[in-house]
Amino acid sequence: MNYYIVKDRDTLWGISKKFNVTVKRLAEINDLSGSSIHKIRIGQKIYINKIAAELILKIILLDLSFKPISKGIVRLEYDGKSKEVTFKDGIINNIEILDHSKGLKVYYKNIKDDFDLIAHHKT
Repeated sequence: MNYYIVKDRDTLWGISKKFNVTVKRLAEINDLSGSSIHKIRIGQKIYINKIAAELILKIILLDLSFKPISKGIVRLEYDGKSKEVTFKDGIINNIEILDHSKGLKVYYKNIKDDFDLIAHHKT
């Protein structure tokens, strides 16, 4: 995996231009979102390329009548990390799993703003 070490006065936008990659793609590769996109620090590794995923998942969330859930939030735990995802029309696309042996947990955010475990795949 290629990476760049952040130097004084670097911005994600500047790094993206230097390596001909979009800011959005750099943010995805480095798990940056919200204000963290603008808070890179000197010495931080910014990965330019991503290791090829072992597998790519698509999750479809259905209600009890097997119709897609219109919108919601899930928390996904895989590859030793946790990530919240907002979905629409019951679909979450392009979940890139680097190591399937670490398993996958899917939590659904309920009306009380708590997360309920709805799926647990050990591998």
